[in-house]
Formats: sequence, structure tokens, C-alpha cells
Amino acid sequence: MKAYRSIFGILVLVALAGCTKIEFAPAPEKEITFSVAEYASAQTKASASLESQGIESFKSKGFLHAIGVEGVQDFFGASGEIISRQESVWAPSHPYYWPKSEFSYVNFVSWYDYLGTPSNVSEERLEWNNRTISHNDNIMYADEAWRYNDNPTNVSQYTGDAITKGVPAIFHHALARVKFQARLSEASEGDVSWTATISNFKVENVHKTGSISFRNSDPGTSFTTKPWTNASWIPTEAVDTLSRPANITLDGNTKVLMNSRSVLPQSTFGMLLTFDYTIITTYNIAGNTLTEVRENATASVNLYSDFKIYNWDMNTSITYTLVFDPKTNKITFDPVLTEDWNTDLNNATYIE
Repeated sequence: MKAYRSIFGILVLVALAGCTKIEFAPAPEKEITFSVAEYASAQTKASASLESQGIESFKSKGFLHAIGVEGVQDFFGASGEIISRQESVWAPSHPYYWPKSEFSYVNFVSWYDYLGTPSNVSEERLEWNNRTISHNDNIMYADEAWRYNDNPTNVSQYTGDAITKGVPAIFHHALARVKFQARLSEASEGDVSWTATISNFKVENVHKTGSISFRNSDPGTSFTTKPWTNASWIPTEAVDTLSRPANITLDGNTKVLMNSRSVLPQSTFGMLLTFDYTIITTYNIAGNTLTEVRENATASVNLYSDFKIYNWDMNTSITYTLVFDPKTNKITFDPVLTEDWNTDLNNATYIE
């Protein structure tokens, strides 16, 4: 009898255990953040300078591939989200969370456009059509982040640690920068000194409007950033003139003729630099000063052949220097091209 009771008791316990509801704590929601300067600084100097340029936000579109859902969904909405610097992270204006399924993922396309917006943003295309570039413009695009479903580093960050890393956003400049300056090769010799005045400074036949189409494709691997294909701006036929009408007086120090400005990347073929100039010679003889105008002329310089920099390429900065020899009235040219779009020869940040 005791044996039957014992077996009956065991059966009752098993039945009760089968009816017990076992609850598991849900996985914590993981907020999406972006890693910009921290990630890019290991790549190239030009890519690590969002904050150094005073840029505090950029745009991003997310393309959600959710398991069990046909097609692609706009994760950040049709127009994308503003990603801004928030204390120690870059994040959207309100929290977005990673898909909980390990089989779902998001592709991210990010860009910065100071005075406009792309014409087309998709997983495979990033385009600007008939975009007119102003002197203070800035367009940047990031390598596409493919197949992300979690912040890729610091895996313990959601167990009490702060969020310190996120989706990598490695930016590149889509425009070029140019600057024009001049100086005298020497300002004095013995009792003789020189100055020069430049006026009506112009760069003619410059394209300001153009289109560009970047392409990308799914690499098929998770947590992958992939650069966009190398693309070139296609200028419209219309040309314009960059001008600085004010008078600039030169001496032995370098003077700016046209401050650093953004330009549409293009060939320099057909561009002409024109200006009026006057060279003044001053003699100091036995305490008496005599001033003589030695040259009063108009100059025309072919940027393509005389400076021998044949293109204004994306993500580059070019400084053109004209050097006037007051003894011979000869003008020589000293162009310098740097790959760092953000700084000139004096390491000055281009903020206008």
C-alpha cells in the first residue's frame, strides 16, 4: 500500500510540474548608436575630422531586412534620421533598437550635406543630381555599413557598462577645396623697396553645378563596411566665374587673393586666372624718397598648363601661390596639392 501511495505521490508531483509556467527574463533592448571619429581615426586623417570641422550631426537611412517579412523596410523612416553627437556617443534623435532576431539585420547609408540633400538614397545608390556648389559647401558620404544587427564592439556594454561603440561611419569628402594667394619674391634690397597691388582677381570657366552617382552592393557578410564605387562628378555645360574684386597689396609676406572655398571636382582644362596688377618701386636716396610705377598690366594665366594641376579631385585641397619678382616683373607659380581636405599649408581648419 505504501508503495502505491509513493508512486501516486510522484505522479502528482510530475503533473504539477507539467502545469507550472516557467518564465524567462526578456533580453534587454539594445539601442543603436554610431561610432564616427573613434572608428575613422584609425583609417585616414581626412575621415576623422567631423568634429574638427564643427559638424555635430549627419543623416542616415536604415534598411531593415526582417526575418519573416517580405521586402525591405525603412528603419529610420523614408527620409532618414539625424544622427547627432550626444555626450559620448553619436545617436538618433530618439532611441532605435536592434532587431531581436539574429537573422534580421539593418544596412546603413550615411551622409552629410551642408546646403542640400541627395537626390537618391538606397542600399545600392547614393546620388546628387544637378547640385550647385557654393563657396562654403560641404558634402560627405560614409562607407556603407552592411548587415548589422548589433553594435559591433564592447559586447558587455548592455550589462551595466556604458554604450561606447556603434555602427562605424567612415566619411569621405565629395568636394574639393581651392585657395589662391600671392607674394613678392623679395620686398627690398638696399635702398630699394617694392610693393604690388592686385585687383579684379578672377578664375574663369569654372563649373559650379554637376551630378554624381555612387554605387554599392551587398558583400554577403555580416558586420561589414564597404566603400562606394569610385565615381566622378559630371559637370553641366554652364560655366561661371570665381571672383575677388577687392584690391590686395603684396609685400614679402604671403597674402590671400581668394580664401579657401569649396568647388565642384572637375578638370582645370580651359580655366583662366586673370587679374590686374601694379608694381611700385620706392627709392630712398640720401634721405629722399622717390616712387616709381614700373609695371601696370593685366595678366592671364592658364591653370591647366601653367600650374600643371590638371584636376580638382574629390577629398583634396589645392593652394595656388603666385610669386612676383619685382626686379624682372616675372610671375612664377607654386601650386601645392594636399590629400587632407581639412587643412591648408598652415594647418588651419576650413571653417567659413
